[in-house]
Amino acid sequence: MKKYASLKKTLKTLLFSCILASWGCSSPSTAESLEELRKAYKTDIKFSLDSVPKTFSAKKTDGTTFNSKEMKGKYWVILGYEKNYLKPEHKKVIDELNNNYEKYKDKISMIGILDGFADDPKELNAMIRNANIKFPQIDNTKSLEKTPIINHDIYCWPIKIIINPEGKVIYAACGGGSEGLDAELQQLIANKKI
Repeated sequence: MKKYASLKKTLKTLLFSCILASWGCSSPSTAESLEELRKAYKTDIKFSLDSVPKTFSAKKTDGTTFNSKEMKGKYWVILGYEKNYLKPEHKKVIDELNNNYEKYKDKISMIGILDGFADDPKELNAMIRNANIKFPQIDNTKSLEKTPIINHDIYCWPIKIIINPEGKVIYAACGGGSEGLDAELQQLIANKKI
């Protein structure tokens, strides 16, 4: 029985490989298609550590506009999170982000970037309202009819990012817990940078 299962798996793999090879050989535009895919998925704005993100402008959920150009010469923070964190079972994460905002809002500008798939705008707005998020935020969700406003390289949530006055990312950390962000902001305060 084991030999049969192993043989069946080998035959499936061989068949799949042959199909891929014949598809690649018969399609002269495969390289062009791959290049188009690379371009389509290339991120425009890099928020990774030590990068200098391009300036961007986006409508916030309150209807006003955020423009990163206005942050030039200042330290500022991005609090990035995914739509699933709006659910009641993730209240602790939103509370933590709200606490960061409440603690430092008078010293440093903060903006939230909400990512994820949201095909029902009414449901999303209700989730945002029910989550009681206190910091300003950009709805960067996508659906079949909607593309994200900001094409960025954030791949983990929640993320906390600090950008310095020169526009460089000096801190980026994913996951729960705000000890690292608190320590960085406290250091900036101690050094009278913010």
